[in-house]
Amino acid sequence: MIRNFKKISFWSFLAVVLIVFPAFIALTVVNSKDCSQLVIDTYEIHSNINITSITGDFSCYYDEEHKMRINMYEVGQGHKSYTEHHKFEQVSLSIGLLEGYALLAPKERPQSPRLYRASGRLLGRNWTYLYESETGRLWTELVY
Repeated sequence: MIRNFKKISFWSFLAVVLIVFPAFIALTVVNSKDCSQLVIDTYEIHSNINITSITGDFSCYYDEEHKMRINMYEVGQGHKSYTEHHKFEQVSLSIGLLEGYALLAPKERPQSPRLYRASGRLLGRNWTYLYESETGRLWTELVY
């Protein structure tokens, strides 16, 4: 009887460790909204696009009222992964490329006419990536 109890306890504990704990971690990453934790991971999970190494400055803004987070990263010039390996389309500099454009400081906003954009929807959230090839800056946006 005690032997069976030990087996059941062991397998129950193992199930919690292998199922519940990873599910909790995954939900934490997916539901991370503000700028305090897991920002890059959240974008990568929603878009399935890897954010390559950050080479310089980055910024993050979260707007609770509009349920939106926008980031700007310096990732370097010539990242073909953004322009060729994913479904990025060349777009022109215009209003409406990013919903959170107004949250960005003027120096953080796109300046170049050579922009590449990818967007989609996953897990009930709209995501957008905007890459400026001349400056090597990448904007990421998630609308909840």
